[in-house]
Order: sequence, then structure tokens, then C-alpha cells
Amino acid sequence: LAQVLEVRSAVGNIQGDHDLLKRKMDALDKDYELFKNDVAERLTGGTTRLPADAEGLFAVANQLLAAGNQAEARRAFETFATSFPKDPRAAKARFNVGETYLKEGKALEAFEEYRVVLKSFPNSDVADAATFRVGDVFVARKECDKAKVFYEEVVSKWKRSEYRKDAQARIKDIERGSLCKK
Repeated sequence: LAQVLEVRSAVGNIQGDHDLLKRKMDALDKDYELFKNDVAERLTGGTTRLPADAEGLFAVANQLLAAGNQAEARRAFETFATSFPKDPRAAKARFNVGETYLKEGKALEAFEEYRVVLKSFPNSDVADAATFRVGDVFVARKECDKAKVFYEEVVSKWKRSEYRKDAQARIKDIERGSLCKK
């Protein structure tokens, strides 16, 4: 119980850090989007538009992700999640936004997206993956005691999860001290 309270406190601290960084990033993102759109308009005579339908948008988002275009994939998945919040793939779209951030080394932003998945879609087919990734974020922050709590949740809550074996391995690594070396 004490460990859970400690983790919750740490999550609150991370959230505070994240909110400040998010405000700064939002301002930079707006400036960047204006710049990017201006350049695209000058080079192509207009900006590339994402499909308006759910099927097309989700397919394009996945293609961009597979191509390694993290920023554009994120934009497409965010558009999908906000345009089609009741679609069964909305949780996967949010999860993939987190994945794009994690691949770019932006752990706090990834954490926030995984938190949205766990809060808004706790019974989705990516809830186990989001829980596992929250553990990964804590490992990246060298907070293995907190990471272990999330890996243990994957093991105990999702008996058939594809992440279960990896979570068990990470728990063993934490217990051996081979993760989170400072």
C-alpha cells in the first residue's frame, strides 16, 4: 500500500513536470506546424490532407508509423482519436501516439498518452501494453521500484497478455539490479 501511494505521488510529480513541458511544447508545436505548413505550401502548392474517413485515416496513420515517420504518424493518430473517439480503435490510436513519443525519447509525453489509454480505455485490448509501457517509462527515468509495480500488474491482471513474459523478465532484471543502473 505504501508503495502504491509512493507511485501515485510520483505520478503526480511527473504530471506536474509534464504539464509545464506540455505548455512549452504546445507553443513550439504551433510554431513548427505553421512553419511546416508554410514550407509544404510553397513546395507543393498545398498541404497533404489526411483522409476524412475512419478507415482511411487509421490506415494512413499505420502506414506512417510503419515508415518510421513518427511526427506525421502521431498527427494522424491524434486526428483519428479526436475525430472518432467512440471507434473501437481509438484506444489503439492513443497508444500509438505514446509509442511515437517513446521512439523519439520523449518519455513524459509517452507516459501521458499511456495514462490516457489506462484512464479512458481501461478494458481495451491495449490496456496491458499501456501498463507495460508505463513501466518502461519509469525504467527510462531510473525509477525501477515504480516500474516494477506496473510490470507486476501486467503479470497479475493479464494472464494471456503477449507482454506477460517480458514483464516477468523485467521484474527479474529489476530484482537482480540489472535495470536502472545509475
